[in-house]
Formats: sequence, C-alpha cells, structure tokens
Amino acid sequence: MYIFSDCFASNASFISAGSFFSNEPWKHSSRIIDSYEIICMIDGVLPMEIGNIKVDVKPGELLLIPPGVPHRGTAKTTELVRFLWFHFTLQNLESVNEEIVLSKLLKSATPDKLLVLPKYNYALDANRIYLMVNQLLDIYQEKVPSSYQDNYLNCILHELSYQTLRYIKSTRIEKSELQPMQDWIRIHVFEDISLQSIADYFNYNKNYLSRKYKKVIGISITAQITKYRMDSAKVLLAETSLSIQEIADQVGYEDAKYFMRVFRKMENMTPTQYRFTFNKRHYNNS
Repeated sequence: MYIFSDCFASNASFISAGSFFSNEPWKHSSRIIDSYEIICMIDGVLPMEIGNIKVDVKPGELLLIPPGVPHRGTAKTTELVRFLWFHFTLQNLESVNEEIVLSKLLKSATPDKLLVLPKYNYALDANRIYLMVNQLLDIYQEKVPSSYQDNYLNCILHELSYQTLRYIKSTRIEKSELQPMQDWIRIHVFEDISLQSIADYFNYNKNYLSRKYKKVIGISITAQITKYRMDSAKVLLAETSLSIQEIADQVGYEDAKYFMRVFRKMENMTPTQYRFTFNKRHYNNS
C-alpha cells in the first residue's frame, strides 16, 4: 500500500525532527499522533506494530506512520538502535495500491505533481535519504525560518516519491518478465516440480532465481507451489468427499502424512478439522 496525492505542490508543513540512539534494550511507546512521522533506520532492528500490521524495521528501511493510527513497539530491541525521525503535515492524501498508482500516473497530465510515499515499511536508497534527513535535522537545529524548513521537507518528499515510483515501475517490468514462470508453475503445480527443475526449465541459476522471485513476487517459489496446492486442497476438502489420501495425491503429495503436516502448518488445523469447520460454517449460514 502507498500514500498518494495528485495535487502535491510543495504544501507539506514541517513540525520537528530528531535523532534517536540507544545501546540498551528499548521499546517504542504506545501512542497515536496527529501528524505523519517518518523513521529512517540506521542501525539495529525496530519491532513495531502500526494499526494491525507488524513490521521489523531494518537498517536502510523507511517507516511511515500516518496520523491517527495507533502504533507501538512489539518488543524490546536486542542491539544498538539508531534512527532519524521527522514529523510533518500534508493534506489530501489517500491510501492506494500499486495498480491505482500506475493508473493515476498514466492518466495524469502533470505527473511531476504526484506524490507517492510507501506505507509503513519499505527499502529505498538509504544513503541518499539519510543525507537529506540529516540536513533537515541540521536546518531544524539552526532555527531557520519555517518556510526554509518546509521547502527542504518538500525536497525530501519529492525524493521519496521519485524513488518509490521508480521502484514500482521497475518491479512492474520484472513482474511481467516472471509472469510466464508463474503461469507455468500454476499449470504444473501438481506435478513433481521444484525450484531446481523450474530454474533448469527457464535457464536460470537456482540461487539467483530464488532471490529474484521472492524480491519481485514477495513469496518464495517453494512457498508459491505450496500455496497453490493448499488452495486446491481446501476446495477439494470443502466440495468433495474424497479421502485425505486421494486429495493428497491430486494436489501433488504421494505421502498423505506429509501433506497433513504441510496443511496443518499453513492453516493451523488438520485437513479433517478444516473439512468439519467448513461444513459446519456452511450449515450455520444456510
């Protein structure tokens, strides 16, 4: 998800900025604020919950916290933690997905006025952003006029938006390159396929393909195969009277016990429990 505005024209207002450092166990307090906050992680890992989304913010990652959203640390840090932060206000923003961002970008007559910020957790060009936020902190400490602070803040937001849009475009190109592979996996998912066999078929190095697929698609190839199989198994459990062994065979598992272990790990219940729960839910809703 992204934070989007189609009328971004240097109208962000800077509030404050700072640098946080702790070499002892520390947990972010629970709070709700009335402005946007951006955290630029430098060292350590910051475990957070934003609304109902849990994230572990790592070095080089950005955390954007929208106004009015409850957020808190989920655990104490276990190592040195260091990050920069700043608060600002900006009107007329909305939450959108990647498809909407691309659609608005294509339709806009003034794409330079679009603002797209990553929601919650995201990896961008950390060094460039870190330098700019550090400069913002210096400006803030020098007590310069507020218009100067606002203008520099808008430069940072433009930079973040530029990097985000560049990432979305490049990811879309990579997704289109991997689409034939996704289609092939879906067609052959019930056969004896693996990361190695897929890499061989599409002439990829196995390790490179594993990294690329997870980065672009957001899930590993092995997890993708398992998901397709479990989705089909759930349909068969709910809509047929096939035995567990027969369902295991149909979705690509010769060993029914192994199938049951995988199913339970994915769904937190056994196939039999899933079948009973689905039938009971269907009966109660009839």
